[in-house]
Amino acid sequence: MNLNLKSHIKVAMKLPPIFLFSVAALLIVSNPAAAFMAVSIGPKSQTVLEGQQAVYKLKVFGESDTEKKFRISVDGPHLEWRQPTQLLIEARPQREETADIIFVPNKAGNYTYSVVISDVFFPEDKAKVGFEMSVLPRPPELEAGRLELKEDGNLLHVSFDVRSRNRDVFPLMISIKDNDGIIVRQLFSDEPTATSSVSKTVSTEGLAAGIYNVEVGLDSIVMKDSFLVEPIHNIVTRAETVKGPSYDEVVITVSNNGNIAEKNYMLESSISRDLATGFVTKPLSCADAEKSKDCIFLLGDIRPGQERKVVYRLEYWPSTARFVTGVIVLSAIAIGLFLEYSRPKVRKKYVTKDKREHNIIVEVRNPVRRLKNVIVRDFVSPLASVTDFGNLKPVVKRSDAGTELIWRLGDLTPKDHRVISYTIRPIVLGSLKMPRAYIRYGDEKGTKKVYSSRILIE
Repeated sequence: MNLNLKSHIKVAMKLPPIFLFSVAALLIVSNPAAAFMAVSIGPKSQTVLEGQQAVYKLKVFGESDTEKKFRISVDGPHLEWRQPTQLLIEARPQREETADIIFVPNKAGNYTYSVVISDVFFPEDKAKVGFEMSVLPRPPELEAGRLELKEDGNLLHVSFDVRSRNRDVFPLMISIKDNDGIIVRQLFSDEPTATSSVSKTVSTEGLAAGIYNVEVGLDSIVMKDSFLVEPIHNIVTRAETVKGPSYDEVVITVSNNGNIAEKNYMLESSISRDLATGFVTKPLSCADAEKSKDCIFLLGDIRPGQERKVVYRLEYWPSTARFVTGVIVLSAIAIGLFLEYSRPKVRKKYVTKDKREHNIIVEVRNPVRRLKNVIVRDFVSPLASVTDFGNLKPVVKRSDAGTELIWRLGDLTPKDHRVISYTIRPIVLGSLKMPRAYIRYGDEKGTKKVYSSRILIE
């Protein structure tokens, strides 16, 4: 204790008691918050999740004999989290009053706050209590894991675990991509979140050998894995002999039933030396054996699912008979060519307008004869929709099997040429196979049909 303080105490001890009592009473009146209320808050500390309400209960007990009004203010970080609540509290004599202080935090962390209770009429008279709040990150709405791939022949089983807290269903997309990132298979579905384990099956039939990447998409969650399609070499050779009046025609069909391309494939075939041979497919080389002629045919590359044919003839007749037969054959070919030329032609093709739309063109040509009541029918796959019918609007019939388009062209004169076009938009990714178009018409021999070829939109 310093000398100045000791001197002040000695002076105070010499003052009259009535004077000291008056000073003490004056101090009590000037600090009513401290003298006339008791303040507490609970809980002192609590832990909540992001977005969850944190409620603190402020208690004020009025120890004064008169009613007091106090203002409540809060100090600390992120006061914008505080919900609008009571700002004033009335402390009635010998009564406990309560007020809620509510926060809705949206950022994880530890935070400290203080509450100041001050007299409305005597702002300098105040009391202060503190509290703490710990905010934990809210777990994600959707969680997934344990992606597993299992191959079973031409089927790929994709399984994974999923869990959601407040959603009924979630969109699922499974994509299989090759090494160039091109999607070769894709599956969409909506799955219930109550299912903790999901299993889906995707066909891998027709995929070439190699490594493929699997992507499983669940909202913003993407899980990835890869699998290997083992190379399978499977070349099947089938020979067929067609008997004719002057020769036998041998057709050897070579099919690649594997999943990998066969490079520069060569076929060896033994042919009897006793018969004259006419080669429709030219051999790479031939060597004479004791009773046969061994020939090698170079078929080039054979892709999976592709066929190559080797054709040669075993001739029996002498040259005169072959000449007569040749004349007959040439005559038949000439007649066939004339008949083929005189038939109306239907050609179907497409032109890509942009990445998502394709213009389908159907051409009808009538070379020679007059055609009556000509009807053009075309079909659109259910995997595409028609967005524009062009200048000539057809009759449209929709069903689960696709869309049928019918144009009635009436009569066509010789050399008449009609062009029909419409625009489609595929609703799935990948290649789209379009059915054949055909025309139906009448002539002096009755009602006939002529078909176009199929087209594959890639």
